[in-house]
Amino acid sequence: FDNLKNYLAQSFEKSLLVTVGLLSEKSKDRVYDRFRNRIMFPIKDTRGRVIAFGGRSLGDEMPKYINSPETPLFHKGNNLYGLYEARKSSGRISQLIIVEGYMDVVALAQHGITNCVATLGTATTTQHIRTLLRYSSELVFCFDGDRAGKAAAWKALEQLLPEYKDGIDIRFAFMPQGEDPDSLIRDLGKDAFIQHLKKSTPLSEYFFDKLAMEIDCSTPDGRARLANAAKPLIGSLPKSVFRDLMNKELSERVGTRIGDLTTLKPSRYDGSKKQDNHQRAPKYTKTRLAIALLLREPTLVELALPIEELSILNTVPGVPLLIQLIGILEENPELSPATLVERFHGKEAYPHLQKLLEWDPPDMENRKESFQHTMDRFKEDIQRAHLDAIIGKNE
Repeated sequence: FDNLKNYLAQSFEKSLLVTVGLLSEKSKDRVYDRFRNRIMFPIKDTRGRVIAFGGRSLGDEMPKYINSPETPLFHKGNNLYGLYEARKSSGRISQLIIVEGYMDVVALAQHGITNCVATLGTATTTQHIRTLLRYSSELVFCFDGDRAGKAAAWKALEQLLPEYKDGIDIRFAFMPQGEDPDSLIRDLGKDAFIQHLKKSTPLSEYFFDKLAMEIDCSTPDGRARLANAAKPLIGSLPKSVFRDLMNKELSERVGTRIGDLTTLKPSRYDGSKKQDNHQRAPKYTKTRLAIALLLREPTLVELALPIEELSILNTVPGVPLLIQLIGILEENPELSPATLVERFHGKEAYPHLQKLLEWDPPDMENRKESFQHTMDRFKEDIQRAHLDAIIGKNE
């Protein structure tokens, strides 16, 4: 109970050792080693200095895990386990994976996944989010699939919303029932874990799916409850294109228009504003129209030409993006407009898709007929391209 105390007492005051959390004090006469019979995990700050410890019991002692208490050096709500090591091993971090425990971080690192961090015995805080976004614009929250893991994920989402800014990519991945990142990667290997991460859910999709799961949206009362539950959360987002898209998605789900919760003004919709928007509208082409129609009504993908046929027009501006959208929707027919656009966060096409989602040409009034017409025009272009290819071969 006091091996460490007796050793350190040669160099340090007992009160200091209690303050930094290496010793515990129940009374003046009972001071003992805080971490006994445990494997120790050094917790470092972003500069690599040890500021605390985590300890896992070697036997049946409970609790299984303990961390250093709050001290002048260590604040659980500010620090992330593994962040220093992730920065040191990866240099510039393109993506950070957030897990629940430091054993998950260690197991993933053993298998070559070094861009992983964990909170330290506390829920995700606003400061955690700010720190994470300081080092990466792409975050994947990888939590257990049990009730506690899902509660932790929702808590992280609530902390994220006020800190959100356009251009970041936030996703959520839940482990299969009975698994955690540690067990999954040990049982199935690195490739299987990476494939699981690739199936992670974008923030907007997780947001609405989670709320809809708890509310029966098949009735007007249920849709009203969905709106009441979602509006204050969406309202906590900073002014951004993403917030507009979330309001738009909510409007489509509840069947009535939900305006911007903090900036809506009557003048925003007057005639002069509409005229100004029309002047800045995307240039009218059949490719842009096809993309805009798909964004507004993803189920129209059922009428799209096969990707193999459209590929002959790959050199036509916008067609590669159209093909990409068709491919995404064929694999994920349930995607909503907001989640579809969010798939392109951080990519060159993102601002163009934002404009096209808001574009409102006359063809939008009869979407199915307009989309079919654009496909017929593409079919004519494909036939001409085939003919040109045949003529070229014979020349």
